[in-house]
Amino acid sequence: MINIKFPFFHNNSMSYSLINSKVQNESETVGIKPENNITKYSKESSKRQDAKFTIFPTGMFISAFFFFLTIVVFASIPDLRNLHGKCLMCNLIGLDIFYFTLTMIQVYNDQMMDVSLLCYFAAYTTYFTLFIAFVWLSIVSFDLCRRFTNISYNSKEKSFKTYAIIGFGTSIFCTVLVFIIDNFQLLPQKYLPRIALYRCWVSKELIVELIYIYIPMSALAFSYVGFFVVTFYKIWKAQKKSNDILSQKAALKSRLYTFTRLFMVMGVSWCCETFSYVFGKDLLIFEITDVFNSLIGLFTFIIVCILNPTTRNLIIERLRNFNKN
Repeated sequence: MINIKFPFFHNNSMSYSLINSKVQNESETVGIKPENNITKYSKESSKRQDAKFTIFPTGMFISAFFFFLTIVVFASIPDLRNLHGKCLMCNLIGLDIFYFTLTMIQVYNDQMMDVSLLCYFAAYTTYFTLFIAFVWLSIVSFDLCRRFTNISYNSKEKSFKTYAIIGFGTSIFCTVLVFIIDNFQLLPQKYLPRIALYRCWVSKELIVELIYIYIPMSALAFSYVGFFVVTFYKIWKAQKKSNDILSQKAALKSRLYTFTRLFMVMGVSWCCETFSYVFGKDLLIFEITDVFNSLIGLFTFIIVCILNPTTRNLIIERLRNFNKN
């Protein structure tokens, strides 16, 4: 008989929380000894952990708000709801839900662990939306690359449906696969994700986080970097051949620069997260980059809605029409 596991959390079990989160009983926090044996260093470390517990979830909540605000901007302005805009919205929806649910897990992990179904729902929602964000980022970069390599390429509704099948289908497949592997125990114990067993996320073991988070996300990150390298190469080639070709793609070129800024921010964010994971989050430089990562939503709003003159003018025009009405 296949053994399907649905672990329940008990108060006397060892508790792991997400990075920067607290447990209910401070004396039982992993890595922190009772007060009568604590050293000066561990006291300072505890204060830093308390500060991070406040700063990072706050920053992530701010990001979730600005992701949502960017989505509202694109949804409310028809001129932004082209193929590229729709793809970007899917990416932002994934990031918005991911940041929001991860914030809830960081703050309320212990309470969620007491309700197994809620913990499962939060963990798998977070995992699913993380895949959505990265897959759709690759789709956006692929679409730009495709349009620069074919001047007669037209944005059709059929193209978005194809992208949607790939974007959401891949995310659903990977999430379901992880669920099957975990609950039907198809791999040796040390390779199982063990979602919702010690925390409302995958196990904190190095090999587990590499298999289920860092390796697949890094592969997707490399894919969209590759598409951008090809796109920039096409631009460089076009500049050498004819300015007429570039003039036909002026709008695409402007859009490319905007998304390049966006992808650079997200790329730096993921690189910082990966280096932080490999070399340790206790280093001051990585604590600074973690703050940067927690505010990605704010930077995204600035890049997409404020620094982009086309989007900025459309927002101003929309607000003027709204005030007139």
